[in-house]
Amino acid sequence: MKAIIFGASGQDGHYLSALLKEKGYNVVGITRQSNSLTEISDYTSVDELIKQHKPAFVFILPQIQLPATRHCLKTMLQLRQER
Repeated sequence: MKAIIFGASGQDGHYLSALLKEKGYNVVGITRQSNSLTEISDYTSVDELIKQHKPAFVFILPQIQLPATRHCLKTMLQLRQER
């Protein structure tokens, strides 16, 4: 199974990534420094990322990003309905 972590380079993201990898997850870590996707509010890029990786979980750790969180949930639900 896959998981996407927004904010993977922060303290929480680091520990969450290590825990998920330990449990056998394939982790896709998104950070501002290492990815062309610089803003979680770039919904088109977020949609493409989720559709490409088809994760079981999406973790959004940087700041409170309520609109972006809603959008990720909407995209995940659409993917589940397509299956």
